[in-house]
Formats: sequence, structure tokens, C-alpha cells
Amino acid sequence: MAHESSTKFLTLVTHDYLPGLITLAYSLSVNGGSQITSLTIIHDGEISREIRSQVRSFGLNCEYIDSTVLESVSSPTRQKQPRLDFAFKKLALLKYPHEGKICFLDADMLCLNPLNGVEDLEHLSAAPDRGVKEPRMIAGFPMFNTGFLVYHPSEELFEAVTQYALTTDRPIHTLADQSVLNWYFYEHAPDAVHLLSHDWNTLKRVYHHAPQHFDLRKIKLLHYVGPKPWDGEAHDQGEETYHELRKLWWSYFSDAGGEELFPAVEAP
Repeated sequence: MAHESSTKFLTLVTHDYLPGLITLAYSLSVNGGSQITSLTIIHDGEISREIRSQVRSFGLNCEYIDSTVLESVSSPTRQKQPRLDFAFKKLALLKYPHEGKICFLDADMLCLNPLNGVEDLEHLSAAPDRGVKEPRMIAGFPMFNTGFLVYHPSEELFEAVTQYALTTDRPIHTLADQSVLNWYFYEHAPDAVHLLSHDWNTLKRVYHHAPQHFDLRKIKLLHYVGPKPWDGEAHDQGEETYHELRKLWWSYFSDAGGEELFPAVEAP
């Protein structure tokens, strides 16, 4: 019998990301390992009974929380971009009420191998943002990707980061919460950052641009950055290079019952 993990696994979704949600949840249930027993889903908008029932069938205990209960954290830039505003809402998760650690997962990820050792990861753990090229440097340190993030939530952390976001002159608008967290930690607490192997969060771009670092036998989480595998129209625009990865995602999506729930999603 699997023990209840003290690490809370959490994701944040909009309506557009629901195909990703069921695929992530299913892949966690079949590949994540015995420590993955539950998933907390912060959602923007309604999630149908059919989707909830399907996710429940994967054997995960799922908790659904409407994102309106989170404190509003608008983009601290003058650019009015709803996409960025929702991404900044992730900052409110820094004070999510939980005594243990949070393991945040983007819903455009696929779990391919057990997340063994996740319980031992320290605050703040993340993998480098390696994609088309090596991670950009932030204050002399390699940028980490916030699609997979392990941290201890607290009111103090939330207040410090949001205050920084509102007052800094650093270019934090480009990647929303990721830019904010990288600049904040690397300027104020660089020793707190624990960079992981890229296997914990392998960006799909590595498949084409750094194939020597791409091994499906080792990758724990494959991150579908850029055009999403459920967005067929986007994949007609220069994504042919990643066709095999889209087929991989589709195989999990199909096994998760996605074709019935989302008939508009086209097969690759």
C-alpha cells in the first residue's frame, strides 16, 4: 500500500490546457511511481464531471480548487497580456497552505519514468532551462525552468517575491513567473537554488537541438514547451521536427480517454 506523500503535487490549468491535464495525470499514474497518489488541480473555469470522473479512474486522489480563491497577482508590467497575467498567478502558489513541500508541474508535461527521489529534493529545486541552446544566464547563473519546481510555500516567500516583482527594474516580463523567480532567487538567495539534472524537466527542444542529452529511458518529465501537442493548427507551423514527440504524447492522451473527451483534438 502506497504511503501518503508529504510532498503535495500541484498543477495549474486553464480550459485550453485540459487535454494536457488528463494526459499528465494519466502519465503520472502509470509512470510516476508509488509516491504519486494525489494531484491538486488549480483550475481557471469549470472542469466537467466527465473529465473529473476520467481522471479519478486513473487511481489518483484529485483535489480541484478554483483559481479565483488565489490572490490576484497581475503582471507587474505595462503590457496587458491575459496569458502573462494567468502565468503570474502561479506566484500565489508560493504561499499555498501546506506544511510540507510543493512539487509544481506544468500541465503540458508527460511523465515517462518514476519520480524517484522527489521527496528528497530541497527547496528550491528545478532543472536548467535548456532548449534551443544552453540556458541564458541570470546574474551569472543558469536560468531554471519553473515547469517543474519543488519548494516550501510560505507567506513570507510570497510577499518577498511579489514585492520584488513590483519594484525591480530587471526584465521580468519575458517569461512571466519564471523570469521573476530566477531574478529574485539569483539576486537575493542564490545558494537556495538547487539545479537538478535536466532529466527532471526535459524541454522538447532538446530532442532536436541537443539530441545527445535526450534519452527517453531516463527522462522523468518531458515538457512540451511552445505549440502544444493537442493544438493541431499550431503544429502545422514549423513543428514537423517534433512529430515523433507529438505521437508519443498522443499515445498517452488516447490511453487516457482523451479522444472521447476532446474529439476536436486531431491525431498526429
